[in-house]
Amino acid sequence: MKPSFLRFPGGNYVEGDTLESRFDWKKTIGPLTQRPGHACLLGLPLQRRLRLLEFLEWCEEPQDGASSLAVYAGYNLNTPTSNLVPLSKPYVQDALDEIDNITGDTSTKWGAERAKDGHRAPFKLNCVEIGNEDWFDNSGSYDGRFAQFYDAIKAKHPNLKCISTVGTEHPADQRVHSPQAGHHR
Repeated sequence: MKPSFLRFPGGNYVEGDTLESRFDWKKTIGPLTQRPGHACLLGLPLQRRLRLLEFLEWCEEPQDGASSLAVYAGYNLNTPTSNLVPLSKPYVQDALDEIDNITGDTSTKWGAERAKDGHRAPFKLNCVEIGNEDWFDNSGSYDGRFAQFYDAIKAKHPNLKCISTVGTEHPADQRVHSPQAGHHR
């Protein structure tokens, strides 16, 4: 098939039904026996056997290590929403930590954690998708949440492309629209 990139962790897995069922990448660090289980959207229990590191190693194989990261942006599919913007700050930092785990060298806290898990070299990361299917969030908070993530990511990683899941326009980044699905990626 020769894909040009892989997006991970992908789709609804990143946001989950609830805050507790989102993809919390920090819980995937360390030995398999110390990773808690995880309920997926279909209600089936998943073991944390496929962690962030395995996603990244999978992305390395089919192409030159190019990958697209989807980060949790504060929205869950089956959790009532209101104005989520003030609540985004810890998730913005979590996204920055995740990017550092992926791209940081071993002198950084999160790069050192990746090395402890068996991959010393930083991974190649091209773009970051902020959230997933956030058009379902009827609170209207995505533009504000996207801006927080965008500003923080660009301040620390100016070469990363940020991708909106609802078509938020920011002049510095390009958007790709999927007319078949009626949404932006």
